[in-house]
Amino acid sequence: MENALLRGVAWASASALGSAAFMIPWKLATLHGEPKDLVLVLLLSAAIFNTIALPLSRRSEIRRWSAKAVWISIGLAFVTLLGNEASAAAISRISGPLLSVLQRFEVVIVGLLAWLVLAERPSLGFWIGAALASLGVLLTQGGASAPAHVSGILYALLAAASFAGMAVLTRRFIEDIEPMGVNALRLWLSVLCWVAYHGELPAIWRLPPTLIAYGALAALVGPFLGRLFFMYALRHVEARIAALCVLLAPPGTLALSWAILGDIPTPTEILGGAVILVGVAIPIAESGRRRYAERSRAAA
Repeated sequence: MENALLRGVAWASASALGSAAFMIPWKLATLHGEPKDLVLVLLLSAAIFNTIALPLSRRSEIRRWSAKAVWISIGLAFVTLLGNEASAAAISRISGPLLSVLQRFEVVIVGLLAWLVLAERPSLGFWIGAALASLGVLLTQGGASAPAHVSGILYALLAAASFAGMAVLTRRFIEDIEPMGVNALRLWLSVLCWVAYHGELPAIWRLPPTLIAYGALAALVGPFLGRLFFMYALRHVEARIAALCVLLAPPGTLALSWAILGDIPTPTEILGGAVILVGVAIPIAESGRRRYAERSRAAA
């Protein structure tokens, strides 16, 4: 497999692992506070984590800061707040498995947006892979058949659309930004957007310690590491390929639950995980063949 493609898939798979670990503390946090408080703790914690990690950025990347990078961060901050507010509203109305399934619709939206905005036309292999992976997600989540409010479903789809917009916007300007710094700035700007939207100053000390603990853990693996890894993936692969790799989150959740909690997956869940792996592999292999053919033609 071509090196750039391999690096991109590796970063996107790491992002999927973060998404897999995110859902458990995120759902637990909903038991201890209101959705708006969840979002505040999530964004503020992620912003602090990312700021602490800023010294790890290479100096050559820090020099890439520009007015364009600031405007990109502002745009990302807006969709970040919108996506997380919608996700928090959804998970307070529907089950975690159903939310996980609905948010995977992000892949389809990314494919369409990338086609319209980035001229990255999705291939037949992508749609076949996306369909198979989506079927696998349904199997791993037990069909996500729990009762659900219509408003919860709509909020989940809004969250998916918001995160899809983040992916396409990042891919469009990835050569003009430094992911570590932009991720930190968009998170701090998201906190400011939260203050403006809710019309109140954060009062973290008034929140239950359990909410803060679960929210901070979710922030570490989700908006901080998960999103940062996804941004690095977009340096090397198309937005649709990176988004499709995030569908590896359900098999990752099964593996983590087995390793940490001792929850042995059912045969249906194992089948779903295998279907997801096949679905993700199809467009990756197709992209690898296409890149190899393009490189061969260029060398001829």
